[in-house]
Amino acid sequence: MQWVKAYQQGDQGVREPLAQAILSRARRTIMFTAGTLSDRDDLTQNAVIRIFNALPDYRGDAGIFAWIDRIAINIVRDHLRRFRLMPRLFSSPDEERALALCAPEHSPLEALEQTELAERLAHHFHTLKPDWRIPLVLTLAHGYTAAEIASLLNQKPETIKKRIQRARAALLTRLRSDAYCMSTLGELGR
Repeated sequence: MQWVKAYQQGDQGVREPLAQAILSRARRTIMFTAGTLSDRDDLTQNAVIRIFNALPDYRGDAGIFAWIDRIAINIVRDHLRRFRLMPRLFSSPDEERALALCAPEHSPLEALEQTELAERLAHHFHTLKPDWRIPLVLTLAHGYTAAEIASLLNQKPETIKKRIQRARAALLTRLRSDAYCMSTLGELGR
């Protein structure tokens, strides 16, 4: 919040750390709700630009992270509406496998297993309707309550609670039908 106020008062010295904080938050929100890798990068870039352009008008009525999340979510929703996409998390399994295999903290076998699990989870996750997926992401990735999500999405809290419940149930049903996910995740689906 100090960086935001300093930036609004013309202090360009806070521009870089503020940009990194905004980028980090927007990327996390968009990562779980948008489409392919290239879509996520483009949408994150658009979100950061839109946030910086709107920053002088930020009044502090909502928390800064809620404000950033709202802008990021609106960009994703516009993107999904405009192109009527059913997004995928990965642009290609080979690309993600190659990235995972390069990670020094994992053996090649561990990286391959994690990539396989991530691909399967992403597939199941992205079969959810965007109206279900976005609230689920906000609650799982950012820890928002149903009331906070309702405020971000201009919906009733009861509607958001139902969407989260339906999304969890649908995701769990899909995971239970995937033997690989169930054997890897163990107790999650029981």
